Amino acid sequence: MSDCAYRSTEGLRCQFTGSPAPFREVYHHFCHFHLPLRYKDGTPSPKLTGRDGWGLGGPEWGVFEKGIIERLRDARENVNLAIRQFGANFEGVEFPPDFAFTGAAGIICANFTNTKFGDKISFSDATFGRHADFTNAAFGTRACFERVKFKAGVWFANSKFGTQANFKGAIFESPPDPMGSPYRYDADFTAATFGDGADFSDARFIKQAYFRRAIFRLMINFNNAKFHEDADFSTDLTGNTDLDIRNISFNNAHFNGLSSFENRKFSGSASFNDAIFNNLVNFHGCTFHQGMSFRGAQFNKTRGKDKDEGEALERSYRTLKLGMEELRARNEEAIFFAHEMECRRQRGDVPWIERFAATMYKHMSDYGRAMDLPLISLLVLTYVSYFLYLAIAIVTCEPGAIARLLFTIEQIFRPFFIWATPKTDVPCSLVLKSPLPHPIPRLAAIAGNHRSAHPVPARPAAAGEDGLR
Repeated sequence: MSDCAYRSTEGLRCQFTGSPAPFREVYHHFCHFHLPLRYKDGTPSPKLTGRDGWGLGGPEWGVFEKGIIERLRDARENVNLAIRQFGANFEGVEFPPDFAFTGAAGIICANFTNTKFGDKISFSDATFGRHADFTNAAFGTRACFERVKFKAGVWFANSKFGTQANFKGAIFESPPDPMGSPYRYDADFTAATFGDGADFSDARFIKQAYFRRAIFRLMINFNNAKFHEDADFSTDLTGNTDLDIRNISFNNAHFNGLSSFENRKFSGSASFNDAIFNNLVNFHGCTFHQGMSFRGAQFNKTRGKDKDEGEALERSYRTLKLGMEELRARNEEAIFFAHEMECRRQRGDVPWIERFAATMYKHMSDYGRAMDLPLISLLVLTYVSYFLYLAIAIVTCEPGAIARLLFTIEQIFRPFFIWATPKTDVPCSLVLKSPLPHPIPRLAAIAGNHRSAHPVPARPAAAGEDGLR
Protein backbone atom coordinates (compact mmCIF):
# COMPACT_ATOMS: atom_id res chain seq x y z
CA MET A 1 0.00 0.00 0.00
CA SER A 2 1.32 3.45 -0.88
CA ASP A 3 2.64 5.90 1.66
CA CYS A 4 0.62 8.98 2.68
CA ALA A 5 1.19 11.88 0.32
CA TYR A 6 0.99 14.51 3.05
CA ARG A 7 3.89 16.94 3.44
CA SER A 8 4.18 19.54 6.18
CA THR A 9 5.01 23.19 5.57
CA GLU A 10 8.63 22.30 6.38
CA GLY A 11 8.54 19.47 3.84
CA LEU A 12 8.36 16.69 6.43
CA ARG A 13 6.56 13.48 5.57
CA CYS A 14 3.50 12.08 7.35
CA GLN A 15 4.32 11.64 11.02
CA PHE A 16 2.06 8.59 11.40
CA THR A 17 4.73 6.10 10.38
CA GLY A 18 3.35 2.72 9.48
CA SER A 19 -0.22 3.92 9.12
CA PRO A 20 -1.91 2.65 5.94
CA ALA A 21 -2.90 5.15 3.25
CA PRO A 22 -6.00 3.54 1.70
CA PHE A 23 -7.68 6.76 0.49
CA ARG A 24 -6.91 7.93 -2.99
CA GLU A 25 -7.29 11.29 -4.66
CA VAL A 26 -6.30 10.96 -8.31
CA TYR A 27 -2.61 10.05 -8.02
CA HIS A 28 -2.23 10.65 -4.27
CA HIS A 29 -2.94 8.40 -1.34
CA PHE A 30 -3.74 9.57 2.18
CA CYS A 31 -3.91 7.98 5.62
CA HIS A 32 -6.95 8.28 7.88
CA PHE A 33 -5.47 11.34 9.57
CA HIS A 34 -4.44 13.39 6.53
CA LEU A 35 -7.36 12.56 4.26
CA PRO A 36 -8.60 16.07 3.41
CA LEU A 37 -12.12 17.20 4.15
CA ARG A 38 -12.23 18.55 0.61
CA TYR A 39 -10.16 17.54 -2.34
CA LYS A 40 -8.20 20.11 -4.32
CA ASP A 41 -11.07 20.64 -6.75
CA GLY A 42 -13.42 21.46 -3.84
CA THR A 43 -15.25 18.14 -3.89
CA PRO A 44 -16.12 16.98 -0.36
CA SER A 45 -14.43 13.78 0.70
CA PRO A 46 -16.18 10.92 2.55
CA LYS A 47 -14.62 12.24 5.77
CA LEU A 48 -16.70 15.43 5.40
CA THR A 49 -19.92 13.87 4.11
CA GLY A 50 -19.91 10.87 6.48
CA ARG A 51 -20.14 8.34 3.66
CA ASP A 52 -18.18 5.08 3.22
CA GLY A 53 -17.85 4.35 6.94
CA TRP A 54 -16.95 7.89 7.98
CA GLY A 55 -20.22 8.57 9.77
CA LEU A 56 -20.21 8.94 13.55
CA GLY A 57 -19.43 5.46 14.94
CA GLY A 58 -18.61 4.02 11.51
CA PRO A 59 -15.56 1.77 10.92
CA GLU A 60 -13.36 4.42 9.32
CA TRP A 61 -14.37 6.90 12.00
CA GLY A 62 -13.44 4.26 14.60
CA VAL A 63 -9.95 3.79 13.16
CA PHE A 64 -9.40 7.53 13.16
CA GLU A 65 -10.70 8.03 16.70
CA LYS A 66 -8.68 5.11 18.09
CA GLY A 67 -5.47 6.47 16.58
CA ILE A 68 -6.07 9.90 18.07
CA ILE A 69 -6.86 8.56 21.54
CA GLU A 70 -3.81 6.25 21.54
CA ARG A 71 -1.49 9.10 20.71
CA LEU A 72 -3.03 11.30 23.35
CA ARG A 73 -2.51 8.56 25.90
CA ASP A 74 1.12 8.05 24.91
CA ALA A 75 1.95 11.75 24.66
CA ARG A 76 5.03 12.83 26.55
CA GLU A 77 6.28 16.24 27.54
CA ASN A 78 9.23 16.19 25.16
CA VAL A 79 9.63 19.61 23.62
CA ASN A 80 11.48 19.82 20.32
CA LEU A 81 10.95 23.25 18.83
CA ALA A 82 13.09 22.40 15.80
CA ILE A 83 10.56 19.96 14.39
CA ARG A 84 7.57 21.39 16.32
CA GLN A 85 6.59 18.08 17.84
CA PHE A 86 5.03 18.69 21.25
CA GLY A 87 4.24 15.17 22.36
CA ALA A 88 1.04 14.24 20.54
CA ASN A 89 1.77 15.62 17.10
CA PHE A 90 -1.36 16.25 15.04
CA GLU A 91 0.18 18.69 12.60
CA GLY A 92 -1.81 18.81 9.38
CA VAL A 93 -4.48 16.36 10.58
CA GLU A 94 -8.02 17.01 9.32
CA PHE A 95 -10.68 16.14 11.89
CA PRO A 96 -14.17 15.12 10.73
CA PRO A 97 -17.25 17.08 11.84
CA ASP A 98 -18.66 16.46 15.34
CA PHE A 99 -15.38 15.10 16.66
CA ALA A 100 -15.17 15.72 20.42
CA PHE A 101 -12.34 15.86 22.93
CA THR A 102 -14.83 16.55 25.70
CA GLY A 103 -13.45 15.60 29.09
CA ALA A 104 -10.19 14.34 27.61
CA ALA A 105 -7.98 15.35 30.52
CA GLY A 106 -4.26 15.32 30.09
CA ILE A 107 -3.87 16.38 26.47
CA ILE A 108 -0.22 17.01 27.08
CA CYS A 109 2.14 18.78 24.68
CA ALA A 110 -0.38 18.63 21.84
CA ASN A 111 0.56 20.16 18.52
CA PHE A 112 -2.35 21.15 16.25
CA THR A 113 -0.34 23.33 13.88
CA ASN A 114 -1.92 23.63 10.41
CA THR A 115 -4.74 21.36 11.55
CA LYS A 116 -8.23 21.56 10.03
CA PHE A 117 -11.35 20.86 12.04
CA GLY A 118 -14.79 20.06 10.66
CA ASP A 119 -17.99 21.63 11.92
CA LYS A 120 -18.97 21.39 15.58
CA ILE A 121 -15.60 20.43 17.03
CA SER A 122 -15.58 20.28 20.83
CA PHE A 123 -12.82 20.49 23.45
CA SER A 124 -15.23 21.28 26.32
CA ASP A 125 -13.79 20.63 29.81
CA ALA A 126 -10.50 19.35 28.39
CA THR A 127 -7.17 20.12 30.02
CA PHE A 128 -4.15 21.01 27.92
CA GLY A 129 -0.64 20.48 29.21
CA ARG A 130 2.49 22.26 28.07
CA HIS A 131 2.69 24.10 24.79
CA ALA A 132 -0.74 23.66 23.22
CA ASP A 133 -0.19 24.93 19.69
CA PHE A 134 -3.03 25.76 17.27
CA THR A 135 -0.99 28.03 15.00
CA ASN A 136 -2.58 28.32 11.52
CA ALA A 137 -5.40 25.98 12.54
CA ALA A 138 -8.75 26.27 10.72
CA PHE A 139 -12.06 25.54 12.43
CA GLY A 140 -15.49 24.80 10.97
CA THR A 141 -18.72 26.55 11.83
CA ARG A 142 -18.50 25.94 15.58
CA ALA A 143 -15.51 25.43 17.84
CA CYS A 144 -16.18 24.87 21.53
CA PHE A 145 -13.45 25.39 24.15
CA GLU A 146 -15.86 26.03 27.01
CA ARG A 147 -14.29 25.66 30.47
CA VAL A 148 -11.03 24.42 28.94
CA LYS A 149 -7.86 24.75 31.01
CA PHE A 150 -4.66 25.63 29.22
CA LYS A 151 -2.04 24.79 31.83
CA ALA A 152 0.90 26.50 30.14
CA GLY A 153 -0.37 28.95 27.58
CA VAL A 154 -1.70 28.36 24.10
CA TRP A 155 -0.94 29.66 20.62
CA PHE A 156 -3.77 30.42 18.20
CA ALA A 157 -1.71 32.76 16.03
CA ASN A 158 -3.11 33.09 12.47
CA SER A 159 -5.85 30.58 13.26
CA LYS A 160 -9.27 30.93 11.62
CA PHE A 161 -12.56 30.33 13.39
CA GLY A 162 -15.89 29.76 11.67
CA THR A 163 -19.27 31.11 12.70
CA GLN A 164 -18.91 30.62 16.45
CA ALA A 165 -15.93 30.27 18.79
CA ASN A 166 -16.80 29.51 22.39
CA PHE A 167 -14.15 30.08 25.07
CA LYS A 168 -16.62 30.79 27.86
CA GLY A 169 -15.07 30.11 31.27
CA ALA A 170 -11.73 29.08 29.75
CA ILE A 171 -8.66 29.44 31.95
CA PHE A 172 -5.34 30.38 30.41
CA GLU A 173 -2.97 29.43 33.20
CA SER A 174 0.76 29.74 33.74
CA PRO A 175 2.70 27.13 35.71
CA PRO A 176 5.37 27.91 38.28
CA ASP A 177 8.71 28.08 36.53
CA PRO A 178 11.51 27.61 39.09
CA MET A 179 14.00 26.55 36.40
CA GLY A 180 13.65 29.76 34.42
CA SER A 181 12.30 28.09 31.28
CA PRO A 182 12.58 30.30 28.17
CA TYR A 183 9.17 29.27 26.86
CA ARG A 184 6.33 31.78 26.96
CA TYR A 185 3.06 30.91 28.63
CA ASP A 186 0.88 33.56 27.06
CA ALA A 187 -2.50 33.27 25.38
CA ASP A 188 -1.54 34.24 21.85
CA PHE A 189 -4.32 35.02 19.35
CA THR A 190 -2.17 37.28 17.16
CA ALA A 191 -3.75 37.76 13.70
CA ALA A 192 -6.47 35.21 14.47
CA THR A 193 -9.77 35.56 12.58
CA PHE A 194 -13.11 35.22 14.36
CA GLY A 195 -16.37 34.77 12.49
CA ASP A 196 -19.82 35.99 13.46
CA GLY A 197 -19.27 35.56 17.18
CA ALA A 198 -16.69 34.71 19.80
CA ASP A 199 -17.47 34.26 23.47
CA PHE A 200 -14.70 34.81 26.04
CA SER A 201 -17.05 35.65 28.90
CA ASP A 202 -15.80 34.61 32.36
CA ALA A 203 -12.42 33.67 30.87
CA ARG A 204 -9.27 34.16 32.92
CA PHE A 205 -5.94 35.15 31.41
CA ILE A 206 -3.19 34.61 33.97
CA LYS A 207 -0.38 35.79 31.70
CA GLN A 208 -0.39 38.19 28.76
CA ALA A 209 -3.29 38.02 26.31
CA TYR A 210 -2.35 38.93 22.74
CA PHE A 211 -5.06 39.78 20.21
CA ARG A 212 -2.82 41.99 18.05
CA ARG A 213 -4.15 42.36 14.51
CA ALA A 214 -6.94 39.90 15.33
CA ILE A 215 -9.96 40.17 13.04
CA PHE A 216 -13.35 40.33 14.73
CA ARG A 217 -16.05 39.94 12.10
CA LEU A 218 -19.01 40.68 14.35
CA MET A 219 -19.87 40.17 18.03
CA ILE A 220 -17.09 39.52 20.56
CA ASN A 221 -17.96 38.98 24.22
CA PHE A 222 -15.42 39.50 27.01
CA ASN A 223 -17.96 40.14 29.77
CA ASN A 224 -16.59 39.29 33.25
CA ALA A 225 -13.23 38.30 31.76
CA LYS A 226 -10.15 38.84 33.93
CA PHE A 227 -6.81 39.89 32.50
CA HIS A 228 -4.18 39.43 35.21
CA GLU A 229 -1.42 40.91 33.06
CA ASP A 230 -1.28 42.88 29.81
CA ALA A 231 -4.11 42.67 27.27
CA ASP A 232 -3.12 43.71 23.76
CA PHE A 233 -5.83 44.36 21.15
CA SER A 234 -3.77 46.82 19.12
CA THR A 235 -2.82 46.85 15.47
CA ASP A 236 0.00 48.37 13.49
CA LEU A 237 -1.91 48.08 10.21
CA THR A 238 -4.07 51.13 9.56
CA GLY A 239 -6.62 51.53 6.79
CA ASN A 240 -7.60 47.85 6.73
CA THR A 241 -11.36 47.66 7.34
CA ASP A 242 -11.08 43.98 8.26
CA LEU A 243 -9.42 45.11 11.48
CA ASP A 244 -12.39 47.27 12.51
CA ILE A 245 -14.04 46.33 15.79
CA ARG A 246 -17.75 46.20 15.02
CA ASN A 247 -19.38 44.96 18.20
CA ILE A 248 -17.44 44.15 21.35
CA SER A 249 -18.32 44.00 25.02
CA PHE A 250 -16.09 44.17 28.11
CA ASN A 251 -18.80 44.65 30.73
CA ASN A 252 -17.47 43.93 34.24
CA ALA A 253 -14.09 42.93 32.82
CA HIS A 254 -10.97 43.40 34.96
CA PHE A 255 -7.72 44.70 33.49
CA ASN A 256 -4.86 44.42 35.96
CA GLY A 257 -2.09 45.03 33.44
CA LEU A 258 -1.69 47.43 30.56
CA SER A 259 -4.61 47.33 28.13
CA SER A 260 -4.00 48.51 24.58
CA PHE A 261 -6.40 49.16 21.70
CA GLU A 262 -3.96 51.35 19.81
CA ASN A 263 -4.90 52.22 16.20
CA ARG A 264 -8.15 50.25 16.32
CA LYS A 265 -11.21 51.64 14.60
CA PHE A 266 -14.48 51.10 16.47
CA SER A 267 -17.10 51.01 13.73
CA GLY A 268 -19.83 49.61 15.99
CA SER A 269 -20.83 49.52 19.63
CA ALA A 270 -18.15 48.92 22.26
CA SER A 271 -19.25 48.53 25.86
CA PHE A 272 -16.88 48.90 28.82
CA ASN A 273 -19.64 49.31 31.39
CA ASP A 274 -18.51 48.62 34.97
CA ALA A 275 -15.09 47.49 33.75
CA ILE A 276 -12.13 47.97 36.09
CA PHE A 277 -8.81 49.26 34.78
CA ASN A 278 -5.97 49.01 37.29
CA ASN A 279 -3.23 50.09 34.93
CA LEU A 280 -2.56 52.26 31.90
CA VAL A 281 -5.15 52.23 29.10
CA ASN A 282 -3.97 52.93 25.57
CA PHE A 283 -6.46 54.16 22.96
CA HIS A 284 -3.96 56.22 20.97
CA GLY A 285 -4.78 56.43 17.28
CA CYS A 286 -8.28 54.97 17.72
CA THR A 287 -11.43 56.02 15.91
CA PHE A 288 -14.33 56.13 18.33
CA HIS A 289 -17.96 55.25 17.66
CA GLN A 290 -21.14 56.79 19.09
CA GLY A 291 -22.02 53.39 20.52
CA MET A 292 -19.06 53.37 22.94
CA SER A 293 -20.00 53.32 26.60
CA PHE A 294 -17.93 53.58 29.79
CA ARG A 295 -20.83 53.73 32.25
CA GLY A 296 -19.62 52.81 35.73
CA ALA A 297 -16.09 52.01 34.55
CA GLN A 298 -13.29 52.51 37.07
CA PHE A 299 -9.86 53.84 36.15
CA ASN A 300 -7.76 53.31 39.24
CA LYS A 301 -4.25 54.26 38.20
CA THR A 302 -3.31 57.94 38.19
CA ARG A 303 0.17 57.84 39.69
CA GLY A 304 3.19 56.56 37.79
CA LYS A 305 6.27 55.06 39.35
CA ASP A 306 8.37 57.74 37.63
CA LYS A 307 7.78 60.90 35.61
CA ASP A 308 7.74 59.01 32.29
CA GLU A 309 4.97 56.69 33.39
CA GLY A 310 3.12 59.60 34.98
CA GLU A 311 3.21 61.49 31.69
CA ALA A 312 2.10 58.36 29.79
CA LEU A 313 -0.90 58.01 32.11
CA GLU A 314 -1.80 61.67 31.58
CA ARG A 315 -1.61 61.28 27.80
CA SER A 316 -3.70 58.11 27.86
CA TYR A 317 -6.59 59.88 29.61
CA ARG A 318 -6.17 62.91 27.37
CA THR A 319 -6.67 60.68 24.33
CA LEU A 320 -9.90 59.32 25.77
CA LYS A 321 -11.02 62.85 26.66
CA LEU A 322 -10.45 64.07 23.13
CA GLY A 323 -12.24 61.02 21.71
CA MET A 324 -15.29 61.70 23.84
CA GLU A 325 -15.13 65.38 22.90
CA GLU A 326 -15.40 64.43 19.23
CA LEU A 327 -18.51 62.42 20.05
CA ARG A 328 -19.92 65.33 22.10
CA ALA A 329 -20.16 62.91 25.03
CA ARG A 330 -19.81 65.56 27.73
CA ASN A 331 -20.17 63.33 30.78
CA GLU A 332 -17.48 60.91 29.61
CA GLU A 333 -15.34 63.84 28.54
CA ALA A 334 -15.56 65.27 32.06
CA ILE A 335 -14.59 61.90 33.55
CA PHE A 336 -11.43 61.58 31.49
CA PHE A 337 -10.58 65.26 31.99
CA ALA A 338 -10.69 64.66 35.74
CA HIS A 339 -8.36 61.65 35.40
CA GLU A 340 -6.01 63.66 33.21
CA MET A 341 -5.89 66.45 35.81
CA GLU A 342 -5.39 63.95 38.63
CA CYS A 343 -2.42 62.36 36.82
CA ARG A 344 -0.85 65.78 36.31
CA ARG A 345 -1.50 66.79 39.92
CA GLN A 346 0.46 63.75 41.14
CA ARG A 347 3.46 64.27 38.88
CA GLY A 348 6.51 65.41 40.82
CA ASP A 349 7.93 67.38 37.90
CA VAL A 350 4.92 69.74 37.75
CA PRO A 351 5.39 73.13 39.56
CA TRP A 352 4.05 73.11 43.10
CA ILE A 353 1.79 76.11 42.54
CA GLU A 354 0.03 74.28 39.71
CA ARG A 355 -0.33 71.16 41.83
CA PHE A 356 -1.69 73.27 44.70
CA ALA A 357 -4.27 74.88 42.42
CA ALA A 358 -5.23 71.46 41.06
CA THR A 359 -5.60 70.14 44.60
CA MET A 360 -7.96 72.97 45.47
CA TYR A 361 -9.87 72.37 42.25
CA LYS A 362 -10.19 68.69 43.12
CA HIS A 363 -11.40 69.11 46.68
CA MET A 364 -13.66 72.07 45.97
CA SER A 365 -15.50 70.66 42.94
CA ASP A 366 -13.98 67.27 41.94
CA TYR A 367 -12.56 68.92 38.83
CA GLY A 368 -15.87 70.51 37.92
CA ARG A 369 -17.95 67.32 38.17
CA ALA A 370 -19.53 67.81 41.60
CA MET A 371 -22.33 70.25 42.43
CA ASP A 372 -22.61 69.37 46.10
CA LEU A 373 -19.01 70.25 47.00
CA PRO A 374 -19.26 73.92 45.89
CA LEU A 375 -22.60 74.29 47.70
CA ILE A 376 -21.18 72.76 50.87
CA SER A 377 -18.12 75.01 50.60
CA LEU A 378 -20.38 78.05 50.16
CA LEU A 379 -22.41 77.15 53.24
CA VAL A 380 -19.26 76.62 55.31
CA LEU A 381 -17.87 79.94 54.09
CA THR A 382 -21.15 81.65 54.97
CA TYR A 383 -21.09 80.15 58.44
CA VAL A 384 -17.49 81.15 59.11
CA SER A 385 -18.00 84.63 57.64
CA TYR A 386 -21.03 85.21 59.82
CA PHE A 387 -18.97 84.84 62.98
CA LEU A 388 -16.13 86.87 61.47
CA TYR A 389 -18.48 89.76 60.85
CA LEU A 390 -20.01 89.20 64.27
CA ALA A 391 -16.62 89.99 65.78
CA ILE A 392 -16.40 93.10 63.63
CA ALA A 393 -19.90 94.15 64.65
CA ILE A 394 -19.05 93.86 68.33
CA VAL A 395 -16.14 96.25 67.81
CA THR A 396 -18.25 98.67 65.77
CA CYS A 397 -21.93 99.21 66.31
CA GLU A 398 -23.36 95.81 67.31
CA PRO A 399 -26.10 95.46 64.67
CA GLY A 400 -28.69 92.76 64.90
CA ALA A 401 -28.37 89.17 63.71
CA ILE A 402 -30.30 89.85 60.48
CA ALA A 403 -27.97 92.69 59.54
CA ARG A 404 -24.94 90.48 60.14
CA LEU A 405 -26.41 87.68 58.01
CA LEU A 406 -27.29 90.07 55.17
CA PHE A 407 -23.84 91.57 55.29
CA THR A 408 -22.26 88.08 55.16
CA ILE A 409 -24.30 87.10 52.12
CA GLU A 410 -23.57 90.46 50.47
CA GLN A 411 -19.79 89.95 50.82
CA ILE A 412 -20.01 86.46 49.29
CA PHE A 413 -21.88 87.60 46.21
CA ARG A 414 -20.45 91.15 46.05
CA PRO A 415 -17.01 90.77 47.64
CA PHE A 416 -15.65 94.10 46.34
CA PHE A 417 -18.63 96.19 47.40
CA ILE A 418 -16.89 96.83 50.71
CA TRP A 419 -14.58 99.26 48.90
CA ALA A 420 -17.52 101.29 47.63
CA THR A 421 -18.62 104.39 49.51
CA PRO A 422 -21.79 103.44 51.39
CA LYS A 423 -24.83 105.61 51.71
CA THR A 424 -24.59 108.04 54.56
CA ASP A 425 -28.14 107.37 55.68
CA VAL A 426 -27.39 103.74 56.49
CA PRO A 427 -27.30 103.67 60.25
CA CYS A 428 -24.45 101.78 61.87
CA SER A 429 -23.27 100.38 58.55
CA LEU A 430 -20.84 97.48 58.77
CA VAL A 431 -19.58 98.44 55.32
CA LEU A 432 -18.70 101.91 56.56
CA LYS A 433 -17.02 100.77 59.72
CA SER A 434 -15.58 97.38 58.69
CA PRO A 435 -11.80 97.09 59.22
CA LEU A 436 -11.43 94.57 56.35
CA PRO A 437 -10.35 96.86 53.44
CA HIS A 438 -7.55 98.62 55.37
CA PRO A 439 -7.23 96.87 58.72
CA ILE A 440 -4.81 99.17 60.59
CA PRO A 441 -6.26 102.57 59.56
CA ARG A 442 -9.82 101.36 59.96
CA LEU A 443 -9.19 99.88 63.41
CA ALA A 444 -7.49 103.13 64.47
CA ALA A 445 -10.40 105.16 63.12
CA ILE A 446 -12.93 102.91 64.81
CA ALA A 447 -11.06 103.20 68.09
CA GLY A 448 -11.03 107.01 67.74
CA ASN A 449 -14.73 107.13 66.94
CA HIS A 450 -15.43 104.93 69.90
CA ARG A 451 -13.57 107.31 72.27
CA SER A 452 -15.40 110.34 70.80
CA ALA A 453 -18.75 108.71 71.18
CA HIS A 454 -17.99 107.67 74.75
CA PRO A 455 -15.70 110.32 76.37
CA VAL A 456 -14.02 109.45 79.62
CA PRO A 457 -15.50 111.49 82.51
CA ALA A 458 -13.14 114.14 83.94
CA ARG A 459 -11.72 113.27 87.32
CA PRO A 460 -12.74 115.92 90.01
CA ALA A 461 -9.90 118.20 91.01
CA ALA A 462 -8.47 117.59 94.43
CA ALA A 463 -8.34 120.31 97.03
CA GLY A 464 -5.48 122.69 96.42
CA GLU A 465 -4.88 121.65 92.81
CA ASP A 466 -6.18 124.96 91.38
CA GLY A 467 -3.73 126.83 93.48
CA LEU A 468 -0.90 124.75 92.14
CA ARG A 469 -1.88 125.65 88.55
